[in-house]
Amino acid sequence: MPPLDWWVIDPSGYDGAHFATFPPELITRPVIASCPEGGTILDPFGGSGTTAAVATGHGRNCISFDINESNLDLARERVGMFLTEAERTPA
Repeated sequence: MPPLDWWVIDPSGYDGAHFATFPPELITRPVIASCPEGGTILDPFGGSGTTAAVATGHGRNCISFDINESNLDLARERVGMFLTEAERTPA
């Protein structure tokens, strides 16, 4: 069944210290619909890791990055053992 024009989504958020979070349910349908299992989602605004957590939780890979290095710890709490930190390039 195709998605409707609107979705009812619980406005649950994230208890961590991040200013721009969204409910995981908001990204679940697009992740499943746009990427096959084993595929890779690109999230250039990784933030607290919501998209990465949903993607890995549904059998997808996720490449996620964020300009704010402090978000790495937030994402690590959400994604856990699936998170690999890339080597940083000196500024």
